[in-house]
Amino acid sequence: MTREPTNVSGNIILSPSYNPNLDLPTTEQGFCDTQDAQEGVIWKTVECKINVKTLHKMTPWKLLRAGATPGNRLEYDGMELNIATIGTADTSIIAKLWVEYDVDVAITLNQPLPGSPNILTSASVFSNAGLQGVLTGVAATVVYGAPTITNDPLDVFYNSTTFRPPAGNYKVTANTVLYDNTGEYFSVQSYLEKNGSAISPNCFVENPANAIFGAAQDVLSCSTCNIVYANGADTFIYQVYAIGAAGLLNIQANAAQIIWEVI
Repeated sequence: MTREPTNVSGNIILSPSYNPNLDLPTTEQGFCDTQDAQEGVIWKTVECKINVKTLHKMTPWKLLRAGATPGNRLEYDGMELNIATIGTADTSIIAKLWVEYDVDVAITLNQPLPGSPNILTSASVFSNAGLQGVLTGVAATVVYGAPTITNDPLDVFYNSTTFRPPAGNYKVTANTVLYDNTGEYFSVQSYLEKNGSAISPNCFVENPANAIFGAAQDVLSCSTCNIVYANGADTFIYQVYAIGAAGLLNIQANAAQIIWEVI
């Protein structure tokens, strides 16, 4: 809604960007090149109607955020409305911006809707990348490989050892299998860390002292399950801590997995 008299020169542009990850345009052509952009003289009311289908072209929903959030903004923001002026002498006060919108707020479902083609639409799954050696008495952060797109519908930020999920509540299930090339007694503890601190409960597994071992490849399997809140900046790692092994310990390829589920 304009605040300028009719003798004021210049134009105003309302330019919706349906991809918030794109950079702000720097030219008149760039502002006018977006879908549903509108340009008009500075003294006349300019109206821009947003295409709802385009607003939700990736998913029928968006996550909520209270401020700047790292990660893919398409999960949170349907669009940006960029405003530009051309040929105006004074841009201190030009007009009032009126926005009308409808918002439906819902709780995120842990299970996919009936008939969904992908049973893991609300879970992201990561497996370890390859053979990883583990030293007894030293905490080891499990190294994971990059997931396929279909294995990470939640778009969890990941850099091989560290996870940074979008803001929300999650059920995190992590498991690993530790191999020892010597028949011996040893124990292993596994746990999830949030921002450098261990989360309870964790897992502690040990071979009984009177067990009869084979010549090689003695195995311990451990698993943890935690309910955690992430604010969008929180980081998580999964660690294993072996005790009492004299042999060579390792986590073999595809022998560790971590699953992030929205709850």
